[in-house]
Amino acid sequence: MKYENYEKIIIARLQCPELEVRQGELTSADLNSFRQAQKPFIYVYYQGSSYESPENLGMISQVETMSFEVIIFARKQRGKQGAYEAFETVTKRLLGWREKGMRTPVTFQKFGYVSETNTTYQYALLCSFTGYIVETREKDDSQPNLIKQITNNIIPA
Repeated sequence: MKYENYEKIIIARLQCPELEVRQGELTSADLNSFRQAQKPFIYVYYQGSSYESPENLGMISQVETMSFEVIIFARKQRGKQGAYEAFETVTKRLLGWREKGMRTPVTFQKFGYVSETNTTYQYALLCSFTGYIVETREKDDSQPNLIKQITNNIIPA
């Protein structure tokens, strides 16, 4: 699954009445609309991946840890509709959640203050989950049949 699709899945998971969740590039128009809004804004960005050692089973397969950043913009830090309350809402909706295609559920690595500008507080949450990346190549009659797609994750108990 491409990174943009995972962004969309995470954004869909975060949609709720308490938050305004957006995808895409943060623009000055977004910041202006936020200044007039009462509830916190959330942006989700793919940050990068790390890979475990490859497994060679007639093709290359690797476990990929994908990291995403959830940016929280709030008009205040504390209280109703503040940054901390927005973080609690994000935690309830994301931490431990696993979508189809994910090898492990979402875990959190870091949450912290980024900046404050004109009564706008910005916090960032770094979260991740793992999946698989699998070699793809054109069918070659001299090669054995390769896996084209993983359709079921078998997770050890």
